[in-house]
Amino acid sequence: MARCPEHCRAEDVRQHLDRVLSDPVFSGANRRSRLLRFLVEHSLEDRGEVLKESVIATEVFEKSPNYDPQIDSAVRVEVGRLRARLAEYYAQAGADAPVRIEIPKGSYRPVFVFREGRAAAHAEPVRLEEPRKGRTDWRPVATGAVALAAMVTALAIWLILIHAPAKPVALAVMPFRNVSGDSTDDYLGDGISEELTETLAEFDHLRVVTRTSAFQYKGKTADARAIGRQLGVNALIEGSVARRAGQFHVVAQLIRTSDGYHLWSHTYDAALAEFPAVESGIATAVREMLVPSSPAAARDITLPSGEARDLYLRAAYELNRHTVDSTRQAIEMAGQALEQDPSFAQPYVLMAAGESQLNTLLAQPPHQGAERALADIAKALSLDPGNSGAHAQKALLTYTDRWDWPQAEREFRLTLDTGSHGSAENLYGWCLMTRGRFAEARRHLAAAAEMDPLSLGPQLNQVTELMNERAYPEADRKVRQILQTAPANPVGLYLASAIAFWQRDCRAATVWSGKLMEIAPGSGGAMIARNAADSVCGRRFDGEADLAKVTREYPSAYLSPYGVAAEYALANNADQAMAFLQKSADLREPVLLSLKVDRAFDRIRRDPRFLALERRLGLLE
Repeated sequence: MARCPEHCRAEDVRQHLDRVLSDPVFSGANRRSRLLRFLVEHSLEDRGEVLKESVIATEVFEKSPNYDPQIDSAVRVEVGRLRARLAEYYAQAGADAPVRIEIPKGSYRPVFVFREGRAAAHAEPVRLEEPRKGRTDWRPVATGAVALAAMVTALAIWLILIHAPAKPVALAVMPFRNVSGDSTDDYLGDGISEELTETLAEFDHLRVVTRTSAFQYKGKTADARAIGRQLGVNALIEGSVARRAGQFHVVAQLIRTSDGYHLWSHTYDAALAEFPAVESGIATAVREMLVPSSPAAARDITLPSGEARDLYLRAAYELNRHTVDSTRQAIEMAGQALEQDPSFAQPYVLMAAGESQLNTLLAQPPHQGAERALADIAKALSLDPGNSGAHAQKALLTYTDRWDWPQAEREFRLTLDTGSHGSAENLYGWCLMTRGRFAEARRHLAAAAEMDPLSLGPQLNQVTELMNERAYPEADRKVRQILQTAPANPVGLYLASAIAFWQRDCRAATVWSGKLMEIAPGSGGAMIARNAADSVCGRRFDGEADLAKVTREYPSAYLSPYGVAAEYALANNADQAMAFLQKSADLREPVLLSLKVDRAFDRIRRDPRFLALERRLGLLE
C-alpha cells in the first residue's frame, strides 16, 4: 500500500466512501455514517485548518455552539467507534479494496491509502488504442490533448453521478376512498392510509409526506401530476376499500407523479382480521418498486387483527376530527381496545396524543394532561420499545412538562433515526428554537415543512423562530404569505401583530390586531394584540386595567398566564410579571420554555427571580 499522492482524484475516494457506507457494517449507524462523510469531505477539501472537536460537535452532532469537550466526550467516543467500524470493514468486505480510509489516533483528519498498482496508475500517462489490428501511437498534439482532457473530465463526472448517494424517493399516501356506500366505514380507509404512512416512513431512502398534508385531498378529485407538484413527491399511493358481504375489497395502486403512469396495482379480498397482512403486502410491494436496494424496516410490528384493532382504528378516526368531544371519545375507544388486547401498544400512544390534543384545545390544564400522557407513553414503550410515535411524544413532554432537555433530545434523536417523521422534525425544531439554537431549528423546521407542505404548523413555527431570532422583515414576509392562504388563522394573525409591534409599525399592528379581534372577540390574545397596537401607535390605554380585565373575563377554561406576564414585563412591572410567570410554571405551560428567547422579557431579564426561573427550567447552560 502507498500513501495517496496529492494529485489523486477526489472522486476515487468518494466512490470508495459510498461503498463503505453501503456495507452492512455501517447499516443503521446513521450518526457514524454522517461523521465519516464529514471527516472525509473536510480532508478532501483540504481547508488548511485543524479539524477541531468543537467543529465536529456542532456540524455533525448538532451540539450547541458552546460545546465543551472537557465535559462532553461524545466526539471522541464516536470517532473511536468509527475507527473500530473501519477496521471491521477492511478486515472483511473491504480486505481487497483499492482504497483504504484511515483515521490516525490523536487526529480527526483521515488519510487515504492506495494500493501500489492503483497509485502507479495515477502516475502513468493515459494511452488510448484504436480497435484495429495494427497499433497507432497518439502524438502529443494540442488537439489530441484537449480531446483527451474532455473525455477524462466527462468520465469523472459520470462516475461521480452514478456513485453519488441517491436522494430519498418522496412519497405520499393518499386517503383511501370508502366506496361501500356507508359513511360509517370511512374510518377503515383512513386507517389503512395512516398505518401505511407510518410503516413506509420507517424505510430507508423514502421520504414520506405526513398525514396532515396528504389528507388535505380527502374527498377531492385532483390530477396526480398536480398533487406531485404541490406535495413535492415522486409517487402516490391511492386506493379504495368496499365492504362486500362481510368481506372487504381493497384496491391499491402506485402512481408516478411525473406523468400519472401506474407503476403497480393490486386488489385484495380480505376479512377485517386480515387487514394487517394486506397493509404489509402493499408496503412491501411499494418498497420493492421504489427503493429495491433498501432493506426492510428494522422493526417487525405485529398488529392485532380482531376487535381491538377495529376499536383502535375508530379511535384514530375520532382523534383526527380535532374537537374536544371527538378527542375524548377517541381516548375512551382506545381504552376499550386495550380491554380487548392489553398487549396492544398503539392505543396507549393514541391516548397520550389525545391528552396532548386536549391541552392544545385548551380543554384542560397542561400539567394534568401531560401526567396522564407520560403514564400512557411509559406503558406503550414497555410493550413496544421501538415505537417512534411514543418516543416523539415522550421527547416533547419530557421537555415541556419535566424540563429535562438532555433526555428530551435523546428521545428526539431516537425518533428521527428511525425514518422520516415530519411531526417529530417540527417538534424538535420548536424545542431547539427555545434553546436559542436557531440554525439547527431552521434546518429541522424546513425538513418538517418539506414533509408536511400543506400544514400550517411547521410554517407558523418557522415564523416564530424568525421572530425570536429578531429577523423581523423575513418573519413578516413569511407570515403574510401564510395569511394570504389562511386569512382567518388566529395564530398567524397574532404573530403578524407581534412582528408589527416589534417593528413599531402602527398601521400593520392595528390591521392585524383588528382582524384578530374580529374572529376572536374578547379573547385574551386579541386583547393583548390590541393593547400592543395602541402602544405602538401612541394611543392611550389603561394597561393595568386592561390586563386585569383579561385575567378576569377570558372566556376559555384555561387562561395563559405567560401572555399576561409578557405584558407586565413590557411595562417593566417585574413583580407582576414574575407572579404570572410563577403561575405559568405551576401549570407547566409549554410556551414558558420560550423565556430564553422572548424579547418581551428583556427589561426584567437580570432580575434574580427571573434568572432563578431560567435555571429551574434548565434554560441556562
